[in-house]
Amino acid sequence: MKRDCKRWVVPVFVMLLGAGGLGLMPAAFAAAAAPPAPTATSAAPAGGALTDAQHYALGEVQFNKKWVPIDTLFKDYQAARRPLKDLSDQGEAPRRTPDQVSEALNRAKVESNAQEKDVRAELNKARDVQIQTSRVLAVPPPQKPAPQPFPPEPPATGTVSYYNRVTNTTRTIDYAPIHAAWERQRDAIAKTNQEVKDAYNKALAEHEQKHNEAQQKRDAATATIKECGEKLAQIAADLKTKQREIQAGAVPSAEEPQKLDPQLADLRLKIEAMTTALGRAPEDLRLKHGILEWKGVFYSPDEIRQLVSDLEADAAKAQEKAKADAADAHLPTPETWRYAQQEDMDALKGLLDKAKAAAPGAAS
Repeated sequence: MKRDCKRWVVPVFVMLLGAGGLGLMPAAFAAAAAPPAPTATSAAPAGGALTDAQHYALGEVQFNKKWVPIDTLFKDYQAARRPLKDLSDQGEAPRRTPDQVSEALNRAKVESNAQEKDVRAELNKARDVQIQTSRVLAVPPPQKPAPQPFPPEPPATGTVSYYNRVTNTTRTIDYAPIHAAWERQRDAIAKTNQEVKDAYNKALAEHEQKHNEAQQKRDAATATIKECGEKLAQIAADLKTKQREIQAGAVPSAEEPQKLDPQLADLRLKIEAMTTALGRAPEDLRLKHGILEWKGVFYSPDEIRQLVSDLEADAAKAQEKAKADAADAHLPTPETWRYAQQEDMDALKGLLDKAKAAAPGAAS
């Protein structure tokens, strides 16, 4: 009979413990009997012993059918988003090459035309000077006048008598008054000759001065025309060089986009999967760990603060422009002026407040 009693002792004892709970068990025995609880850094399989709420309490989210720390997942998410834009730009650049080449070629041509415009204006001005000076240089010098000759000089003194057969008389001529009349005539001719000579010398001096000035201007214009020709030739050569560089440096690579497309596809799928995993986590868990969602993208508080700072700077510029426009129109600045993205800025600030309330240390 005693042997039968011993057979029932252990099962009854176990049943009593099961009914009464582990609270009646010794601490060491309870610790040995309970399964080990997963830590925050361990990855427990999906559908394990812990509930979703318990995993969330440990700061874990489900990703790729495993429970991983949300901080680790968010760091991986941020690390994956950084190269996304660079890879996207690299992948799109070859596809945009024809447009970029056309735009660059047009811009180079516009710049070249602007340089040519100034040079051609200087060239045309120099050519006008050449035409004007050619007309001046074509004017012949004044013809040197021949002096008026003096009449023969009569004797200064003395007389001469002669017989006039018609009147049958003898007449005497006195040379003194005749010579005096000759002197007066000589002086008048000499004066006229001097005036003509002075007028010629003056006209000749003026002609030579105009000729010299015109020649100097023409020489300068000729040098300018030569210099402008060299400049235009250099501008044309520079344009051709730049065009060759643009065309050679922007040859589209058909292989480059194909190489980048798989990387972009993998990266986008990875980011999409991480975005889904973070989006399934409770908002209070994300806020507690400093993970803020804005328009389908997850940010850190610092990144949100940078977005707010950028919007505030843009708002200040927009407000200054509104004031300037109103001043130009002689109107007061509208009292009802409101920044176009004010709602986004307010929402971002509210998001920071929520993060600070959920985790004062992490979001401050």
